[in-house]
Amino acid sequence: MEKILLILLSMLLTSCDNKKLPGSLEQMSLKETEKEAIKGLQERFSNEIQTRANGENDPLGLYQILKTVEPSSLTTIEYYEFDKEDFYKAPSPENLIECLKPSDEAVIFMEKNNKGEDFRLDAVKRDGVWMIGKFGKDWQKNSPWFAEKEKASGTTFKMFKFYAYDYFMLEENGKISIYDGVGREQDLHRLTESFVDKMNRIKQRTSTSV
Repeated sequence: MEKILLILLSMLLTSCDNKKLPGSLEQMSLKETEKEAIKGLQERFSNEIQTRANGENDPLGLYQILKTVEPSSLTTIEYYEFDKEDFYKAPSPENLIECLKPSDEAVIFMEKNNKGEDFRLDAVKRDGVWMIGKFGKDWQKNSPWFAEKEKASGTTFKMFKFYAYDYFMLEENGKISIYDGVGREQDLHRLTESFVDKMNRIKQRTSTSV
């Protein structure tokens, strides 16, 4: 089974221009979709940027960051859409990976530079408009497991969501690993079962409420 999973992951890694997140979070040129996302956020929140940046109404510093951020200083984690319904039709560890598809509807930005800025900013496209999905400062500082993994040379990060929960898929020394949002490694079989159980509960609640 592990050979099958490695083949599937290899297909995923080559489907997105072979872009990898370097261990040192080095600067890299952004893809057009990523540039569009930053520009879209700056245009969408232009009024807030002008009136609230670096003030009392910007306690997290979000608008100041949107005002001053240099796209060339950002790096990204490849985001994949998880097709839950296709997975649900034939749940298995292999199908879990097969149901991850590259997405242009979300971009996960990160920055950590010599000015001490450390944040994660998720941009999500809804009805053709870029919106802020999540923003948090000191994300890498508060996620030491991520910092440890990013230092491994050649480590490739892929991120997906299951409902509101973040998951990270990594290839480490030829092995596929999936971690939850706080860095706990997941057993693929148990993760498959937990996804099915969660979907069963949601579908049951939905059917009884109709």
